[in-house]
Amino acid sequence: MAKTVTGHNLIGAVDLFVISCSEVLFEHHFIGLYEEAIDRRIYVGRGYANLHKLVISPTGVAYPGDATPGTGPKKVTIIFNAAITTIVHTLVDNVDFSTGWLILTKGNHLVVYNDTIVGTVTVEPS
Repeated sequence: MAKTVTGHNLIGAVDLFVISCSEVLFEHHFIGLYEEAIDRRIYVGRGYANLHKLVISPTGVAYPGDATPGTGPKKVTIIFNAAITTIVHTLVDNVDFSTGWLILTKGNHLVVYNDTIVGTVTVEPS
């Protein structure tokens, strides 16, 4: 299924890039964006300048925003090291730290935070 990946700078509240791809690969501290039709992979590292957050959505499905609840059982509160407001996600389906990124699953969207700017993450029931 085609995906749209948007890289965000949370301090400036700007999009750094928007890339379409066939598949998203989590490989330790890199996220691989694979385009099957042309056999191309673009890898984005945690060191990408000012990249704080990625939103991965099915192409054509708009991400409803961080404040919109999902359908899962978890509440996730993120406090950042940088001058970024605290972000709270409610009704999150899954929380994953295993790749060096903080990955939240909310329905058919993934919200991915660069762990180098995350101070604390609290996961509790919604």
